[in-house]
Amino acid sequence: MRFKYIKSDDDRVRHALTLELPVYFYHLEDNTLDYGGKALYPTISYEWRHWNREQRADFSIRSTAGFWHGDHYFSAFGGRQFWSFYQYSAMHIAGAHYGDLYQLKNLATFTLSVEHEYKGLNLGFQFDAIYDIETKNKDFLFGFYMRFKNHFLLR
Repeated sequence: MRFKYIKSDDDRVRHALTLELPVYFYHLEDNTLDYGGKALYPTISYEWRHWNREQRADFSIRSTAGFWHGDHYFSAFGGRQFWSFYQYSAMHIAGAHYGDLYQLKNLATFTLSVEHEYKGLNLGFQFDAIYDIETKNKDFLFGFYMRFKNHFLLR
């Protein structure tokens, strides 16, 4: 579920406030666990975007705060920090030890990203902070990225 409010001061500046409430489920087909798991990840985000029509340039700043709650949650394609059921990984990855078995996982998350687009080339920086409420562990991620859009260098 997503709610989004957008306000434009003029045709160049836009403010967007978004509230999201996704729910995730999994069920394992190999019957190694008695049941599947679920997770809830409500987030609130704010984005400020400025568009320069003459130069075909765009600049945006986005911040997102969220709370992750997982109950026996496991994702084969997701990050290990979001798993709440480590027993599955310990059974299937030889010699792996990820710590104690936590059936519930509660995380506070924060993301700040800055992006600049110029003629179809997007350059950006992103900072993520994740705090595990039970174990008091903190994780920080930094990233730089470059994306090419369909209209890259076209007039």
